[in-house]
Amino acid sequence: MKEITTTVKYDFKRATRVETYQYAIDELLAIENDLPEVTAVGGRLVRGAAQHNLCELYLAMGTQLAADGNSSAAQAAFTQSITYGNKVIDGGTYALMKTRYGARKTEAQGNVYWDLFQENNVNYQDGNKECIWAIQIDYAAYKA
Repeated sequence: MKEITTTVKYDFKRATRVETYQYAIDELLAIENDLPEVTAVGGRLVRGAAQHNLCELYLAMGTQLAADGNSSAAQAAFTQSITYGNKVIDGGTYALMKTRYGARKTEAQGNVYWDLFQENNVNYQDGNKECIWAIQIDYAAYKA
Protein backbone atom coordinates (compact mmCIF):
# COMPACT_ATOMS: atom_id res chain seq x y z
CA MET A 1 0.00 0.00 0.00
CA LYS A 2 1.47 3.31 -1.04
CA GLU A 3 -1.25 5.56 0.34
CA ILE A 4 -1.25 6.96 3.87
CA THR A 5 -4.14 5.63 5.94
CA THR A 6 -5.61 7.21 9.05
CA THR A 7 -8.20 4.54 9.71
CA VAL A 8 -7.91 1.01 10.97
CA LYS A 9 -7.20 -1.42 8.15
CA TYR A 10 -6.83 -5.20 8.38
CA ASP A 11 -6.71 -6.30 4.76
CA PHE A 12 -3.24 -5.21 3.67
CA LYS A 13 -1.84 -7.10 0.69
CA ARG A 14 1.73 -8.27 1.24
CA ALA A 15 4.14 -6.93 -1.39
CA THR A 16 6.93 -9.07 -2.79
CA ARG A 17 10.55 -8.25 -2.04
CA VAL A 18 11.05 -7.01 -5.59
CA GLU A 19 8.00 -4.75 -5.32
CA THR A 20 9.28 -3.38 -2.01
CA TYR A 21 12.75 -2.74 -3.42
CA GLN A 22 11.22 -1.07 -6.49
CA TYR A 23 9.07 1.20 -4.30
CA ALA A 24 12.12 2.34 -2.32
CA ILE A 25 14.10 2.81 -5.55
CA ASP A 26 11.32 4.92 -7.08
CA GLU A 27 11.16 7.12 -3.97
CA LEU A 28 14.93 7.71 -3.95
CA LEU A 29 15.05 8.37 -7.69
CA ALA A 30 12.32 10.98 -7.24
CA ILE A 31 14.44 12.98 -4.76
CA GLU A 32 18.01 12.21 -5.84
CA ASN A 33 18.58 15.34 -7.93
CA ASP A 34 16.81 17.59 -5.42
CA LEU A 35 19.23 16.69 -2.63
CA PRO A 36 22.31 18.86 -2.09
CA GLU A 37 25.78 17.47 -2.79
CA VAL A 38 26.95 18.59 0.68
CA THR A 39 25.46 20.54 3.56
CA ALA A 40 26.85 22.91 6.16
CA VAL A 41 25.32 20.88 9.00
CA GLY A 42 26.19 17.27 9.81
CA GLY A 43 23.46 14.63 9.71
CA ARG A 44 21.47 16.23 6.90
CA LEU A 45 20.49 14.04 3.95
CA VAL A 46 22.71 14.50 0.88
CA ARG A 47 22.70 13.12 -2.67
CA GLY A 48 25.50 10.66 -1.93
CA ALA A 49 23.38 8.96 0.74
CA ALA A 50 20.53 8.47 -1.74
CA GLN A 51 22.95 7.14 -4.36
CA HIS A 52 24.57 4.78 -1.84
CA ASN A 53 21.16 3.41 -0.89
CA LEU A 54 20.17 3.08 -4.56
CA CYS A 55 23.34 1.01 -5.07
CA GLU A 56 22.36 -1.30 -2.21
CA LEU A 57 18.71 -1.53 -3.26
CA TYR A 58 19.54 -2.43 -6.86
CA LEU A 59 22.01 -5.04 -5.60
CA ALA A 60 19.39 -6.56 -3.28
CA MET A 61 16.75 -6.47 -6.01
CA GLY A 62 19.13 -8.10 -8.48
CA THR A 63 19.92 -10.84 -5.98
CA GLN A 64 16.21 -11.52 -5.46
CA LEU A 65 15.47 -11.46 -9.19
CA ALA A 66 18.29 -13.95 -9.77
CA ALA A 67 16.89 -16.19 -7.03
CA ASP A 68 13.48 -15.94 -8.72
CA GLY A 69 15.03 -17.10 -12.01
CA ASN A 70 14.75 -13.75 -13.82
CA SER A 71 18.39 -13.45 -14.90
CA SER A 72 17.96 -10.67 -17.47
CA ALA A 73 16.18 -8.37 -15.01
CA ALA A 74 18.74 -9.33 -12.35
CA GLN A 75 21.59 -8.33 -14.65
CA ALA A 76 19.91 -4.98 -15.35
CA ALA A 77 19.57 -4.37 -11.60
CA PHE A 78 23.22 -5.30 -11.02
CA THR A 79 24.25 -2.85 -13.74
CA GLN A 80 22.23 -0.10 -12.05
CA SER A 81 23.85 -1.00 -8.71
CA ILE A 82 27.29 -0.50 -10.25
CA THR A 83 26.19 2.79 -11.81
CA TYR A 84 25.05 4.24 -8.48
CA GLY A 85 28.05 2.86 -6.61
CA ASN A 86 30.33 4.53 -9.14
CA LYS A 87 28.48 7.84 -8.72
CA VAL A 88 29.46 7.83 -5.06
CA ILE A 89 32.98 6.43 -5.50
CA ASP A 90 33.98 8.46 -8.56
CA GLY A 91 31.85 11.56 -7.96
CA GLY A 92 34.66 13.58 -6.43
CA THR A 93 32.88 14.41 -3.19
CA TYR A 94 33.97 11.41 -1.10
CA ALA A 95 37.36 9.77 -0.73
CA LEU A 96 39.12 7.33 1.55
CA MET A 97 40.99 9.10 4.32
CA LYS A 98 44.71 8.42 3.95
CA THR A 99 46.28 10.92 6.34
CA ARG A 100 45.65 11.96 9.93
CA TYR A 101 43.13 14.77 10.30
CA GLY A 102 40.91 16.60 12.71
CA ALA A 103 40.80 17.50 16.36
CA ARG A 104 43.33 14.90 17.60
CA LYS A 105 45.64 14.38 14.63
CA THR A 106 48.75 15.55 16.50
CA GLU A 107 48.35 13.07 19.36
CA ALA A 108 50.91 10.26 19.44
CA GLN A 109 48.35 7.47 19.77
CA GLY A 110 45.94 6.84 16.95
CA ASN A 111 46.01 6.62 13.19
CA VAL A 112 43.82 7.74 10.31
CA TYR A 113 41.25 5.02 11.06
CA TRP A 114 41.15 6.02 14.74
CA ASP A 115 40.65 9.65 13.72
CA LEU A 116 37.41 8.74 11.91
CA PHE A 117 35.66 8.02 15.21
CA GLN A 118 36.89 10.84 17.43
CA GLU A 119 34.67 13.61 18.69
CA ASN A 120 34.46 16.47 16.17
CA ASN A 121 35.84 14.24 13.39
CA VAL A 122 32.84 12.11 12.40
CA ASN A 123 31.04 14.38 9.95
CA TYR A 124 32.00 15.32 6.41
CA GLN A 125 31.96 18.93 7.61
CA ASP A 126 34.70 18.04 10.12
CA GLY A 127 37.03 16.90 7.34
CA ASN A 128 35.97 13.23 7.21
CA LYS A 129 35.74 12.73 3.44
CA GLU A 130 34.61 9.10 3.95
CA CYS A 131 31.42 10.23 5.68
CA ILE A 132 28.39 10.08 3.42
CA TRP A 133 25.77 10.40 6.16
CA ALA A 134 26.48 10.10 9.89
CA ILE A 135 24.11 9.55 12.75
CA GLN A 136 24.45 12.50 15.10
CA ILE A 137 25.48 11.58 18.63
CA ASP A 138 25.59 13.92 21.58
CA TYR A 139 28.96 12.90 23.02
CA ALA A 140 28.41 14.91 26.21
CA ALA A 141 25.18 13.01 26.93
CA TYR A 142 26.88 9.71 26.04
CA LYS A 143 29.77 10.41 28.43
CA ALA A 144 27.36 11.36 31.24
